[in-house]
Amino acid sequence: MQMEHLLKNAATVSKYLFWPVLLGILYLSFANNETIGKINTAEYGFRLDYIFHFLAYAALVILYRTGYPEKTTLQFLLSTGVIATLLLAILSEASQFYISWRTFNWWDLAMNAGGVATGLIISLLFKPKITPTAPSNT
Repeated sequence: MQMEHLLKNAATVSKYLFWPVLLGILYLSFANNETIGKINTAEYGFRLDYIFHFLAYAALVILYRTGYPEKTTLQFLLSTGVIATLLLAILSEASQFYISWRTFNWWDLAMNAGGVATGLIISLLFKPKITPTAPSNT
């Protein structure tokens, strides 16, 4: 009973975290780099923002799956949340062709899609199991 309560609370928290994460991704995808600042990547030897792309999209899928655990695996795979997340990953990067202060980058797109795929795999391997309970008559 306590585990079920914990999973239900995790689902509620995930539902509330999903939307700010989604809005954050949208904002960072279209904001002017002068407004948000650039990450100094010279000291790391690679572009640190690739990791941010990957983790943000993985988190988005995991939060969706955790927030809506009542969906079956097939419903989850075909759900608006996963399809929309993948479309967001592609369109947010592709739209940067048309935004003068942003630059399209194939590696950003690859990291977005990789994050979605990784989030999908993790959420399928560790999907929450909540058994429906009958309503009480009290």
